[in-house]
Amino acid sequence: MLRNSNEEEGSQIAERLRAGVAAMKLDMGERSLAITVSIGVARLNGDDLPASIRNADSALYRAKALDRNLVCSASGKVDVASAQCPQGPA
Repeated sequence: MLRNSNEEEGSQIAERLRAGVAAMKLDMGERSLAITVSIGVARLNGDDLPASIRNADSALYRAKALDRNLVCSASGKVDVASAQCPQGPA
């Protein structure tokens, strides 16, 4: 949760997190392991935290359905320049 941030700012922060994780390589002895994350972002809907969590979860599932390693927001925007994250259910 980010205080005093709008959805665009939250998406930008989530994108930096996603890119940072994707850039990491975990040394596993004879081989290295690359990991990625998908992130769903939603703005707090008034005082309705459960609805906001559902919105973020829906955005997360869109990111996973599209190819993973994406940031999708509840408004349908994505912060990965080459990816598309349409609004709506996955």
